[in-house]
Amino acid sequence: MFRAARPDDFAQIIRLYRQLNPDDPMTGSRNPATHAFHRACGFSADVKTAYLARPSKLES
Repeated sequence: MFRAARPDDFAQIIRLYRQLNPDDPMTGSRNPATHAFHRACGFSADVKTAYLARPSKLES
């Protein structure tokens, strides 16, 4: 039996992703210092692309 995806489903997916890829930090920060820090630690910003699922608010 299938059901529609709920917002907490996406949170579970993100937690699982972080457990499986702990060496691939992701940040939502737009602060250039944050990105400079990650580059200084040896991470590359041009290897992966991330897409975020933002569930729309349901109208009542």
